[in-house]
Amino acid sequence: MISYSNIVLVGPSHREAVYAVAGLSRIAYVSPPSERYPVVYDKQCDDAEGWEPLRDLGLELTNALDCGALGFRNATDEHLLCMLFSRGHYLGCRAWGGQANPPCPESLLPTAVFAELICDLLDEELDMRGIAGLLARVDAVLAEEEREGLVKYAEGVATPFTIHTVLAAELALGHCTAGIGFHTILTAETGEDASWRVDDFRRIDGK
Repeated sequence: MISYSNIVLVGPSHREAVYAVAGLSRIAYVSPPSERYPVVYDKQCDDAEGWEPLRDLGLELTNALDCGALGFRNATDEHLLCMLFSRGHYLGCRAWGGQANPPCPESLLPTAVFAELICDLLDEELDMRGIAGLLARVDAVLAEEEREGLVKYAEGVATPFTIHTVLAAELALGHCTAGIGFHTILTAETGEDASWRVDDFRRIDGK
């Protein structure tokens, strides 16, 4: 699996997201208008080896749009990073997989705090305890797999991609975040489950 990054914007319309991305002169895609939240897939973030470009874009977009956001980065299914932003501020992150060397360790949030911030950002009737419980179960599964030395990608083993899929479903983020980045859209005609078509995405070629 290739690395992918994307940013889920909470609050702005699809049109507002397109204008904001274009205003930053980015080369990117924006998810279809039918999606609940606009999702931005930026080429620079996908091409980068580190997480800093994703953080920087999250800060720029949430400042420009006065909104919240969740930024996701999956590095070759070795680790999943979820960053939280609000109105131009970086709130912190959670990381799964590759725990021996987690990205931006100075800003890793405790499970309960991360769950509370997500519920605040999404402004939905989410069960904070339920989300915290889900995150705790994911952490427990990963810890058990590490102890048992389970083979990566074996059936039933949690990977960063499957964790992202579960989070997207539980948080109702839509079909266009888990497993999708700029290069995913660039090289595919449809999603593997046919839940999206590349023609539905808005391409932005900033200069």
